[in-house]
Amino acid sequence: MLGSERVESREPADEEIDQEWVRLTAEPDVRGVEALRWKDSDTWPWQVIVGAHEFVREGPTADLLDERIYAALVAVPGSTQVAREDTEVWIVDGDPSGADLVTAAAAVVDELQDAIRAHLPAG
Repeated sequence: MLGSERVESREPADEEIDQEWVRLTAEPDVRGVEALRWKDSDTWPWQVIVGAHEFVREGPTADLLDERIYAALVAVPGSTQVAREDTEVWIVDGDPSGADLVTAAAAVVDELQDAIRAHLPAG
């Protein structure tokens, strides 16, 4: 558990997803993180979605977020490889825990939350 926020498993909406883990937060654009494990994927079975990447796409904060998310995900026990798949999506190979992946990425966005907020659209 991170502060007053939780990481929990939820029932996947898509039948191709085996596991879905989400960080429950009042600020999903800043602090939201989700991990999905695909059922039929021998390589790169995990996707980790970092909501902040929707708004933080370039510049020093984006570079720092990228570096720290990569380091956090690769350090999760069971993680063997990490790569960026898309703007908000990281893929992870190996057999880590979904809760551990979400917790690791959430710790990074918590550290950078003030800088991330500066990238949100006004209003």
